[in-house]
Amino acid sequence: MTLAVLHPTAPAVLAHGAMPQVRRVRPDDVPMIDAFVQQLSLASRQRRFHAAIRALPDEWLQRMTHPDAERELALVATVRVNGV
Repeated sequence: MTLAVLHPTAPAVLAHGAMPQVRRVRPDDVPMIDAFVQQLSLASRQRRFHAAIRALPDEWLQRMTHPDAERELALVATVRVNGV
């Protein structure tokens, strides 16, 4: 296995040529994160959350998108698909 180490300022390019943007998570990311989790397969949701959940509870979504600024940092990587 090869481990690729990127310089922190080097742009990452995905296989299809898209460049993901990494940024701090924001409260208005709730719909995006909710949609992402709902499109995961059951097996992926079980591996990620250690439970066979269909959707994240509102409490979890709020916790993910409102980190304690003194103790936590939450990041999200986004990719534009078809210009959106």
